[in-house]
Amino acid sequence: MVKLSSTSPPRPALVTWLSLGVLTFSGWQWAAALTALQLPDLALILPKSYLISRPAFYGLISFGIAAGLYFGRPWALPSAQWISLAMILWTLIERGILSASEFAARTVVGTAFFTLLLWSVLFITLRRPKVRKYFEENHA
Repeated sequence: MVKLSSTSPPRPALVTWLSLGVLTFSGWQWAAALTALQLPDLALILPKSYLISRPAFYGLISFGIAAGLYFGRPWALPSAQWISLAMILWTLIERGILSASEFAARTVVGTAFFTLLLWSVLFITLRRPKVRKYFEENHA
């Protein structure tokens, strides 16, 4: 556990690891946005601006959630749960749009598996008594 200040409760290691995981996700999203800037002019299903803006938006939101989790902000716990669920739903809708592509068809099972696995880890971690107690005590 990491002590934030003399008045705040110590941060559980799970919260630290979770915030680092969300920060890593944010980094991947920013890398995807920067990579999309380098795309050649191809006939794509989605416009290039969407391929840049969606991961940039995901990266910005997830960076904010990672910071909120790390610093024990009370809004971070519900935000991490609901915004991650919204991101998953949007990704599923996006997959439905892209299902005509060969790549989407080949990767749908792996994408669904890892998406559910990571969201389950997030959800279970946020439900742990130590984690919930930390956010309740930190800003009661």
